[in-house]
Amino acid sequence: MRRAELKQFMSQVFSEDIQEKIAGAWRADVDLNSLAHSTSLPADGRVGTLANGRAVYAWQSGVVTQPKAFYKPGPTYVANALLKRISGVVQVRVIVNEKGFPEVLEVIQHLPEGLDAGVLAAVSQWRFKPGIREGLPTPTVVIVEINFHLENARPSRPGK
Repeated sequence: MRRAELKQFMSQVFSEDIQEKIAGAWRADVDLNSLAHSTSLPADGRVGTLANGRAVYAWQSGVVTQPKAFYKPGPTYVANALLKRISGVVQVRVIVNEKGFPEVLEVIQHLPEGLDAGVLAAVSQWRFKPGIREGLPTPTVVIVEINFHLENARPSRPGK
């Protein structure tokens, strides 16, 4: 879904008040697409701000350790996606907070037929050892990749 389509969808589903709260939960201070290139990061590693002014850091900067997922329930392969033989990768940008919970999730590489939604539901349940900066846990941005391959797929079953 393109940004314009997403904005239109959000306006149909959520009130303006809810949309403002969602938009206010996180603000990037740099181009997050540049995170793969640590040379383009600020020297202090700060890449954004969460609600209440909490700084978010990129582990690629070397200023903060990379969060490590220790509980990772996987998504189900939606039956309709299997029938349409859809495979590929969903990428999600995740802000892992100082307690190790995914606080903000954003799909940055999509797949159709509900696979994105399944990935968001699964990754929202993940638990991480948080990133550490100067000895303290700190909000850190990571990219999670979930691969969907037809040869290993089993469809989800309703009610299970």
